[in-house]
Amino acid sequence: MIKIKNKFLIDNTKNNKDNKLIALDVDGTICKDSKYNTCFDLFIENKYLLSSLTKYSLLKECIVVFITNQSGLSRNYFQLSDYKNYIKKVMLFLQLNYSIKVREVFLCPHQPIDKCKCRKPSGEMLNSAIKKYNIKNSSVIMIGDKEIDKYEMLNATNNKGRFINAVKDFNLENLFLKK
Repeated sequence: MIKIKNKFLIDNTKNNKDNKLIALDVDGTICKDSKYNTCFDLFIENKYLLSSLTKYSLLKECIVVFITNQSGLSRNYFQLSDYKNYIKKVMLFLQLNYSIKVREVFLCPHQPIDKCKCRKPSGEMLNSAIKKYNIKNSSVIMIGDKEIDKYEMLNATNNKGRFINAVKDFNLENLFLKK
């Protein structure tokens, strides 16, 4: 597992058990899924999801992280430095345009055939974020577009967190619902 910190982040949210952790899948969730994209010029944001998240995260003390599989790294479709440059631009874009402050990226660079322990849906990446930021399992919201995102949340939180499908059932009210 690779972690990429947001070094440009100005965030006054304190780490405590009362925080919510919003874990976001990247491709197909916050932006259009452009296979193996590391070019920011091809980034097309999900405006509805991001503007809803802005409203929610301003009302609640939230820690936001990305949880993403990026097998293009092990397939040699792009280099880690290319992906870091891309994802840092994405994080800066979200902070400047939506006031969404992504603290960190938890990234699996492996292919499914590698059978690694960190790849979604193992729960390993999300569990690392939960432990690092001292979050209760019941305070985790995973937002993604695929079943593996749902199972990432289930495996990391022992079914105590919440999953919201960014494509099928995402709306602002779902963020405020209790599990």
